[in-house]
Amino acid sequence: MLQTQELPPAAEPRKGREIAIDEASIAFMGRVARSIPMPEDSLTQSPVRDLTAGMQSLIEKLRSLNMEKLFRSQGPLSQLTGADIEAKMRFDLGVRQVSADVRDLQAKAYSAKRLRHDLRRTRAQILAEQERLHRVIAAGRRAIAADPGADPFLMDRFQRRLANLDALQASNDVTCAQITLADTNMTALIDRLDDVTTTLFNLWQRDALAVAQSAKPVKKSSPLALAFVRTHDAFLAKLF
Repeated sequence: MLQTQELPPAAEPRKGREIAIDEASIAFMGRVARSIPMPEDSLTQSPVRDLTAGMQSLIEKLRSLNMEKLFRSQGPLSQLTGADIEAKMRFDLGVRQVSADVRDLQAKAYSAKRLRHDLRRTRAQILAEQERLHRVIAAGRRAIAADPGADPFLMDRFQRRLANLDALQASNDVTCAQITLADTNMTALIDRLDDVTTTLFNLWQRDALAVAQSAKPVKKSSPLALAFVRTHDAFLAKLF
């Protein structure tokens, strides 16, 4: 991943010299009119979409666990036909698929956190540049007001450079607003996923493995089954 790089500051006009409608100031304003590069991953990734899709996949895996069938297959007849073993194998496979989806979500959340960090740094750089743009634009307007009879050719070039700075400043405002919105959305999803993929998932996995690895038949009314149903329901509820 390419990191956002600090751009070197544009050289100010000679110390103590106000911006004026001349070649030096026009060149200076051209150097100021540079945009802060966005993190490369922000152009190729959509973390909110990826995290949402990953959560939907996890929900589908959780819903596909047929617990009723597992509990019904624990009777004497099922044990004679081997249906209880088959049901446990299918249940165990479902648990493994859920675990794989959780690991995938954790990887997506890690990528989202890295991108969020880069976007926050970029936003800070843009805001610092906005202060500089504001000062230069104000100085440029003062220069126009102070010298209305300047050379028309220089005035035209100067005004174009000033218009470019105005456009860049407006674009920076939009970019900062977009970064803030993306940060808010990513943070909300990341916080939910941190809750889901740590404590809740660990509890769910513990209770699921207790059911899958039980040496005795697991009836629907047993403590093992009831504990798993509780954590399973809580796990699903947190994903919505």
